[in-house]
This record gives sequence, C-alpha cells and structure tokens, in this order.
Amino acid sequence: MRLLSRLVIILLMYGTFTHLQAAGEWKNPDQAVIKKKPQAPVKTPAPVPRSVPAAKGQLSLEGIRVCDYRLSYTDKGSGGKIDGSFYLPNIPEGYSMIGAYAQGNYNEPSDCVLAVKPANPQSETLLASPRDWKRLWKDKGSGANMDGAFWHPSPPADDYVCLGSLASKGYRQVAPANYACVHRCLVENIPAAGPIWSTRGTGAKQKAYIYKLPNSNSFYVVSDKQRPTSLQDIKGNMTCTF
Repeated sequence: MRLLSRLVIILLMYGTFTHLQAAGEWKNPDQAVIKKKPQAPVKTPAPVPRSVPAAKGQLSLEGIRVCDYRLSYTDKGSGGKIDGSFYLPNIPEGYSMIGAYAQGNYNEPSDCVLAVKPANPQSETLLASPRDWKRLWKDKGSGANMDGAFWHPSPPADDYVCLGSLASKGYRQVAPANYACVHRCLVENIPAAGPIWSTRGTGAKQKAYIYKLPNSNSFYVVSDKQRPTSLQDIKGNMTCTF
C-alpha cells in the first residue's frame, strides 16, 4: 500500500514539473521580439561648391566709387624714373575691395576705385575670399624713404579671378578681410597699355611694373620684364546669366 502511494506521488510531481517546463519554454507571440531589417545609410547631399553659383538666372553686382584712401607706399627718395604712390581704399561697410589705387606722381589721389557688393542674396556666390596672398615685389635695395612691397591674391577656385593688386608699408603680408575675388563670368580681357610705374632707376633688386585696370581703376603688378598684351578687369555691366 505504501509503495502504491509513493508511485502516485511521484507521478503527480512529474506531471507538474513537465507542465512548468513547457510553460517556461512557451513565448507569448504578442511579446516576441521582431528583428528589423538594417536600413541603408541616408546619403547626405554633397555641398554645392562655392565656385558654382547655386542660383539660376541673372546674378549681378552693385558698384560704388571710393575716393577715400590711406597711403600704403611711395617710392619718394628712390630716384626712380617715374614717381609712384600707392593707396589702400577705405571701403564702405557691406562692400568689397577688388583692387587698390596707384598713380604716377606724389600728388593727392586724383581718381576713385570701384568697390562692389552682391545685388541680392542669390548673387553672393559671385564674390569669394582669396585663398592666399603672394608677395611679388619688395623694394629692398632701393633708396626710397619708405619700405614697401606689392602683393597679389590667389583665387579660391578656378572659377574666380582676383583682379587688382595691393601695396603694403613694410614687408609684412597683407590680407584685408574685405578683399574679394570675382566670378570669372564677370571678367573681360582688355588691351594692356604702358605701365604707369616701374622700378627703373630705383635701385631695387627686384623688377616690377604697375599697370592700370581701367574699368575698376585699380592696379595690377607684374614682376617680370615680359610685358602683358592683355589684362583682366571687371565687365561694365557686372551681370552674369546662368
């Protein structure tokens, strides 16, 4: 009788254990973890290069003539064959300089240079800051009372042209924040007239020749003896169509 009772108890315990084990392995389908398929990474559009106008249609600049200057360099005392004075324009806020002013004498400045700004927000891509500045000449060896140098900027991309050069007092690099190179669509080639100044007779070790850009009225420096047949200056209407 005791043996029978023990068998019954063992069978009851086995059935309960089996039920609990099955319950532990069963998963509620409502709570099942759904594996999501991996999503392809979202591609960020490449930024539009600064050298390519983002807007289509007509883009243009507005211009103003600036006649207010501060002296950058003069070759007075050098004994040069041509007198030369070089000035940096005081550009109004909101406008950009595209070159500085030069004249072949020591008189007060007698003319003005062009400064520009975008005609509207869409036209901002017509202007770009220079990538760097390169010194093309310094007056070392000349008898001038003032040390000075000529600089020309490098454009940030092939679609831009830096038009006018600058003069500096001393030999330190110039890098005015308000200088702008212009989009190539705004540029035209013009015949090069004779230089308005040169280092001839100054005693300077390096040679330099200064040419006038008639549209912007700024100057361009050439540091070798080869005379340019043409120069690049800004177009009269300062408008491009894309």
